[in-house]
Amino acid sequence: MSERKVRPFSERCRAIAEECRTTAKSFRSDIARTQMLQLADDYDRKALLAEEIEATLRAPHDESPSLIPEIAEAFVNRLRIATAQSD
Repeated sequence: MSERKVRPFSERCRAIAEECRTTAKSFRSDIARTQMLQLADDYDRKALLAEEIEATLRAPHDESPSLIPEIAEAFVNRLRIATAQSD
């Protein structure tokens, strides 16, 4: 069985953006070309956001404290308030 290398989402977005730019060059309509170039810009923005997310996923988890205790406490407190209000 062959192994497939999974490309990060950011790379796929950049490739799609470049494809949009290449395709836009072949359009005769200014409106269609502009829309395709705007789509390419959108994919570039998605790539930047994806890079930020991918960087956080690569970072060691012990750098920042876990938010799970705070989230659990907020959930429990909210549940207590809702229960008290319904009584």
